Amino acid sequence: MRKAIKGLEVKRKKYSFLLELIAVLLTILAIVLSNLLGKFTNNIVEINRNGIIKITCLLAILYVLQILFEYFYVYIQSCYESHTMRTLQMKCSEIINRADIRWLEKQKTGDLISRFQLEVEHTTQLLTGILPQMLFQTTKILLFSFVMFYLNVRLTLIYLGMVAIIVVLQFFLSKPVEKVAYKKKEKVSYSNVLAQDILSQKKTIKIFNASSLVRKWYQKRMDEEYKSAIHEQIISAPIQTLGLICGILPILTLCFIGLVFLSNKEITLEEFMTIYFLANTSMIDLLHYATVFTKYRSTYASVKRLSEVLDVPVEEENKKIVYDSGDKDGSLVSFEHVWFSYDSANTEEDKWILKDVSFKINKGEKIAFVGKSGCGKSTILNLLAGFFIPTKGEIKRAGSSYKDMNLSQILTELSIVSQKGFLFADTIKNNILMGKNGKIDEESFRLVCESAQINAFMGNLANGIETQVGERGSALSGGQLQRVMIARALLKDASIFLLDEATSALDAETEKNLQIAIEKNFPDQTRISAAHRLDTVKNADCIYVMKQGRIVEQGTHNELMAFNSYYRKLYEKIGQE
Repeated sequence: MRKAIKGLEVKRKKYSFLLELIAVLLTILAIVLSNLLGKFTNNIVEINRNGIIKITCLLAILYVLQILFEYFYVYIQSCYESHTMRTLQMKCSEIINRADIRWLEKQKTGDLISRFQLEVEHTTQLLTGILPQMLFQTTKILLFSFVMFYLNVRLTLIYLGMVAIIVVLQFFLSKPVEKVAYKKKEKVSYSNVLAQDILSQKKTIKIFNASSLVRKWYQKRMDEEYKSAIHEQIISAPIQTLGLICGILPILTLCFIGLVFLSNKEITLEEFMTIYFLANTSMIDLLHYATVFTKYRSTYASVKRLSEVLDVPVEEENKKIVYDSGDKDGSLVSFEHVWFSYDSANTEEDKWILKDVSFKINKGEKIAFVGKSGCGKSTILNLLAGFFIPTKGEIKRAGSSYKDMNLSQILTELSIVSQKGFLFADTIKNNILMGKNGKIDEESFRLVCESAQINAFMGNLANGIETQVGERGSALSGGQLQRVMIARALLKDASIFLLDEATSALDAETEKNLQIAIEKNFPDQTRISAAHRLDTVKNADCIYVMKQGRIVEQGTHNELMAFNSYYRKLYEKIGQE
């Protein structure tokens, strides 16, 4: 709960103070109105016309004031709600931006969307609607009780004793609601996850003619969600019903005992009617309180789900790391006996993705990792990028260990292009400018577009560089999309460039022109690539050949082709596939 409201403190105190102030004023107004209604009843019985007219005028003025106060209460509450919603959404956005990428990779997008939309909305309702209402109603009941005690202690004690029994019953009966509500929200989240998958995999569903199967999956999720919603209603409905039934008993008891007191002249008609109006108003509040408290139990489950996300580890603000030209031996990047497994608890031989990998890369070198699918070459790039943590061993850059850096620091001097890249649903230009955080440098922009061969297909697009790429870059071909991603990565002007099958969708001629242009325009850049097409890495300064998670050979293309090497067999088999 504290995590959910952290950052709201100043505004929350201001809005809470104003809401509570108006709540107190409305409560005092309600007490005065109850007292006037008691006098009004007494004047009717005594047929005092002047008193009736005078009190009627006062009642009219007070009701107008009540309407004004309630308007201001609703207005301030709306402002509080808007501010809270915006603050929580910004906090969620900050969490996404600063959360550990390794944690994010394990999360389901649909579940996060559910938490950042539905749970934020429900948490906002709790903080700005439900809690202030509970506080308002509690204030009214306490002040009403004080006035009722002043008028007649015995009658008030009997009434409040019955009310206390009802409140205790409602408290214990509402306990299961929170647990059931949490499960229901999980079911809603599961449905959202599946809906997200269906929307993102429309082509796959069509290819396998799986529409009916997917419909069954979704129907099953919706049935589970429906059952959990019904279960929540079964639990919460009796609480509200009990409140309605029990709400009648204290009032009937008050009327019966009050009439006895009246007949014994232990209380005046004016006092009795004032107590009755106060009790009736407070009972309406108590009945509403039961509904609000049930909502509190339900929405508190949303706070829990939201707090689970707000509590995730985030990266600390960057402490500046100054990179030297290299380690003591001149290397820029090094792996020292690195082992990696996705399941660190399982150390069986076949579970290791990388096995005792060591290498050193100097500044400005062009390095390639090659091998069959699953040999570990892409894993090396993910480790270099800091997306994975070595199970054993150490990674260093310019003498600094990755253990002493957070992810942002690791990525400061890195640019990455992967085979399965992503473009935002914006223009080609804005997607490329992301490499410079949106800042425009015309000369640099022109240079990266030229290097990535963007200009080669600009003439075929009606709006040129301002063309919308569509959702996930769907308006571009595979080759065009990869070139835009390469341009974006080049614009970052990082000292180390990682390419994971980054040119797999390009034809041989375009790829050759792209390599020549990058080499010409970015000669000092250290480039590390993972490639399946071996023909694309022939000019690398050093080629590391991977097999079953180990480096089995290394050297230049010519050196490795000079003998009956594993690389030579691969090249002859899949070199230009």
